[in-house]
Parts: sequence; structure tokens; C-alpha cells
Amino acid sequence: MGKIKYKARMLRVELQQKEGQNVTIQEVSEAVGVDRFRLSRIEMGHIKAIKPEELVAICTFYTARLERFIDTNDVLGFDPNDQRALELASLAA
Repeated sequence: MGKIKYKARMLRVELQQKEGQNVTIQEVSEAVGVDRFRLSRIEMGHIKAIKPEELVAICTFYTARLERFIDTNDVLGFDPNDQRALELASLAA
């Protein structure tokens, strides 16, 4: 079993670089309709589950602003090499 990696923060950093200005969590929060504190926790990976509608809103926002298709793999990723996953796999073998 691997670990889900939250990559939403990297999208905000990419947008800041593209636009040459700071893009705040508050700005993204208001645009996507997700509470600022919750969005911050999503970016930091400190959340157990992300609602499908939040995921769609984040993808839609960054697709428009970055002018490229953003899908769920750009927001969330699966890391099969997570250390805990490797430990569990070795115990099962």
C-alpha cells in the first residue's frame, strides 16, 4: 500500500511563476469555493480525504489559469515507494 501525495501546492507555485506574482491561498480558496483553512490542509497533505467536488473545482481553476489540462493526477498522486508501504510489503512476503 502506497501513500497519496497531495500536489495542489505545486500547482499554486507553478501559477505564481507563470503569472510572475504571488497567488495566495485566499485567492484560490475564493475562486474554487473551498474554505481557506481546508485548502491549506489539502496543500500540506494534512487531510484524510478530499471531496470529489473540491477536486473538480481545484482542477477546473488551475486548468483555466495555467491554460493546460489539469486532472486529478496533478492534484493527487500515488507514491508506491512510500517507506511505510515498503515495510508492509516486506512483512507480507
